[in-house]
Amino acid sequence: DLYNYLEYKEKTVKVYMCFDDQLKVKSMIMNELKVLPALNDNDVLKEQAVLVGNTPQLNGILTLPKGVEKPMVVVMVQASGPSNLNEQINENKPFEDIAYGLAKQGIASLRFDKRSYAFPESMNLEYATVSDEYFYDVSSAIHMLEKYPVDPFKIYLLGHSLAGSLAFSIVDQHPELKGAIVMAGSPRNLVDIIYDQAEASLKLQSNMDEDTLNKSLQTYKEAIESIKALTDESEHSIILNVNSEYWNSLNKNSFENYKEINRKFLIIQGEKDGQVYFEKDYNIFKETLGKNKKVTLKSYPDLNHLFMVTN
Repeated sequence: DLYNYLEYKEKTVKVYMCFDDQLKVKSMIMNELKVLPALNDNDVLKEQAVLVGNTPQLNGILTLPKGVEKPMVVVMVQASGPSNLNEQINENKPFEDIAYGLAKQGIASLRFDKRSYAFPESMNLEYATVSDEYFYDVSSAIHMLEKYPVDPFKIYLLGHSLAGSLAFSIVDQHPELKGAIVMAGSPRNLVDIIYDQAEASLKLQSNMDEDTLNKSLQTYKEAIESIKALTDESEHSIILNVNSEYWNSLNKNSFENYKEINRKFLIIQGEKDGQVYFEKDYNIFKETLGKNKKVTLKSYPDLNHLFMVTN
């Protein structure tokens, strides 16, 4: 496989080519190169460009607070789907805001593009798992910190949404992590949340009668049963537009398998979150972990899924 970059006046395009055994081009993908945002340097913090993961490496930013020697550091990991290092949605850049807020408290942070955003062609999307989407690059990010002026014994993970749900598995995989911050994560399987979202969306359609609603929801119920029955021996299939290998990897890395907490966890939730539900998801965390002295739970009445104020 080969990468090359074409420089144009307005942008840079990356060209990814795959070759067969006779060195003939088998496939070619062209994507706009994801550019690193401008780095900040002021009285409070200094940002440094870093590269994360295996080739092709991902753009990252290490934010270091000024005046602090060997600060603790937070590795930030985004929600599901393609996302840049700021987890930017429209004009909102929650990870940049968090990085700057942490720096004001004397805490360093590392944020980096997701592979599905920067180099989706480097993933075998037909058979991709959460390891391809998350674990390989997160592991690289954690291990690379030993090269930088941060405290290697005070590394914390911050996971938002799906990454928050996977935080329990990631912490279990990495004894060097002191703990994690779970932002709008869920103790439930992703497909259960998808079902709730689908039900809420369908009920908003005023022209849908009860019979049509039940038939539509039955499709989701059958998909959920199929997903929860998957094993490593299951044949490759597509369920709810996602490959079975991905669903199976989610099953294996669910909270249910890693709920014995022996490191520090901060679990936070916006009470007006319309994607992960305060009444269900957060309250399950409270019931399961509320008596664990290693776990702190906190909810915010006016905040949504991005931890922004919503009306």
